[in-house]
Amino acid sequence: MGSILVFVQTQGQKVLKGSLSAVTAAAELKKQRSGAKLVGLVLGGQAAAAASAAAAYGFDEVVY
Repeated sequence: MGSILVFVQTQGQKVLKGSLSAVTAAAELKKQRSGAKLVGLVLGGQAAAAASAAAAYGFDEVVY
């Protein structure tokens, strides 16, 4: 068990494409780790809105 934390790069309310490769790699790692939780971390002035956008990429949880 445990969590896999991914820092999600954003610009305004949008997730930057550069973060998607990290999300993909983390999702593959999650498949190998039974019970692991995929967590996205969003920082910045519009983090709440960006976190909503990030949630669409398959995270179990998004924190900001």
